[in-house]
Amino acid sequence: TLVPPTTIVAAMVRMQRPPTARVDSTLAREIAFREGVKAFVDGEVTGVGDGYIVSIRLVRADSGVELASFRESGDGPRGLIDAADRLARALRAKAGESLRDVNATPALARATTGSLDALQKYSEAARANSVTDRQAIDLAREAVAFDSTFASAWSLLGAVLSNYGGRASAIDTALTQAFRYRERLPERERNLVFARYHVLGPGRDRAKGAAVYETMVARGDTSSMINLGEVLRSQREYARAELLNVAALATGPRNAIALGNIIDMQLDQGNLDGVAKTLETIRGVLPDYPSQPLRNGWLLFAQGKFDVLRAVTDTLRTSTNERNRDIGRRLSSVLTLNGRLREFTAAVVSPTAVTTVAPGAKVAPPRLGYGITSAEVAMLGPSPALSARIDSMVESVPFSTLPMVDRPYLRLATLLALSGNPAKARALVARYRAEVTDTSLRRAQEADFHTTLGEVALADGKWQEALAEFRRGDIGYDGEPANECASCLAFNLARAFDAGGQADSAAVMFERYLVTPFMLKSDLLMDPIRVPAIRERLGQIYEAKGDAEKAAVHYRAFIELWKNADAPLQPRVAEARRRLERLTPVERSRP
Repeated sequence: TLVPPTTIVAAMVRMQRPPTARVDSTLAREIAFREGVKAFVDGEVTGVGDGYIVSIRLVRADSGVELASFRESGDGPRGLIDAADRLARALRAKAGESLRDVNATPALARATTGSLDALQKYSEAARANSVTDRQAIDLAREAVAFDSTFASAWSLLGAVLSNYGGRASAIDTALTQAFRYRERLPERERNLVFARYHVLGPGRDRAKGAAVYETMVARGDTSSMINLGEVLRSQREYARAELLNVAALATGPRNAIALGNIIDMQLDQGNLDGVAKTLETIRGVLPDYPSQPLRNGWLLFAQGKFDVLRAVTDTLRTSTNERNRDIGRRLSSVLTLNGRLREFTAAVVSPTAVTTVAPGAKVAPPRLGYGITSAEVAMLGPSPALSARIDSMVESVPFSTLPMVDRPYLRLATLLALSGNPAKARALVARYRAEVTDTSLRRAQEADFHTTLGEVALADGKWQEALAEFRRGDIGYDGEPANECASCLAFNLARAFDAGGQADSAAVMFERYLVTPFMLKSDLLMDPIRVPAIRERLGQIYEAKGDAEKAAVHYRAFIELWKNADAPLQPRVAEARRRLERLTPVERSRP
């Protein structure tokens, strides 16, 4: 099958070559390589006396190796035509046999760059990202090193940094570069760059990005189905997001991103049977899928199979595979669910991971350190030692030299409030108001800002104000849900109601949190620290209401979770046992 001229012209446009350029052997090979064509035909016509010698070669596109060659001669114009005809028949007869053994090299992505080296690295990065391999970051960086104006590669770099926990400022920088060079792109690439800039980058307008994705999906663009699904999940439209990823699989059943997203949406909807079936599908079509252990761990957690999950994490943490070790450390949050915070800390903090800095140097607090400190505050309660550590964390942050988008004002203000220091939290909020002058960033962080204000109000004993701020924190700047977490608001409202002595409303919200699914409920600062506290508090609330049966259910659940908890937590377990023993005779007297 010959490649049609329209395809050749489109390839030349992406190569940033004039569509009218002469296609010689060198250019033909690059076009074929870019388009995933196995081979091209080259040849010469040489005049000899009154006749001609015609020769043709069949050449592999990926390596330039000659697969077959033929030569014919002919006298006069008629002889030239006859010679060409004989060569064409010979080529057709030989081509199938010659190409049959050509290994199918992965097709290069269709992206606009004049550098073949850049396109190859970009294609490798896209393939790595499609199987959730974080090597995609380095490959995308190599692509833009070959071509600093390669807009789609910059856009991909921003996306993979977002996927694998890169700094917000690095994501913004990459997507800004992509946006800068977008005008030289064909429409589809230009639209993808535009949408990603607004959804993930400094454009900070997911509605504007989603509108572009919607248009592209209407035209049947598969990759945009996945991208639109990512916007919809942030707005808690889980079912439609799942359907879009299922539709994307129609053109590529081995699409690991789509398969992973389907699992995420099934978890968000509490469809655990669906998760198990999708994991089975992945094991069949992608046996080496790097994120399979993580999502399998999420399923085990959602199923309540904590003993199995602990055994799995032990195996993962000792794996020879670095990614599996990282997954094992992340899933080790199940230890915290069982009140074993010291064991969790030992499992996830490696002595070799400690960062050494010059005396007096200031660094941003690592997320892991923030998470462990937050867990300690939640589980052990405020203390002078914890307050001193948090003060040190705040003091060490070089707020004025960090990019605005990386400054952890709100995160640390929340931690200060939770640790019983509302005055210091308010001071940090005031700094945020004064120092973050980027209005688009302030708009994007508006929901987080109100949630932080809710924590400060709660620490100040202003529970009604906290209720209002928490509710505002659940709505994004565009009027849609602020984020993917459907259960988070219930937990915050429950705490505010409880602080205000509204026990009935607190119980309703605590119960709502327990039954509302969310894919990340196994993360350290979600169920591992929240569920034991909720079970304990619900036991107390129902006991005070005289509902011994419900109180006993929650006390038993709390005791079961923390029966082997750290020593500082055992007095709470002992108190729950005493309360349960007082309730048991009441339970036995029931008919």
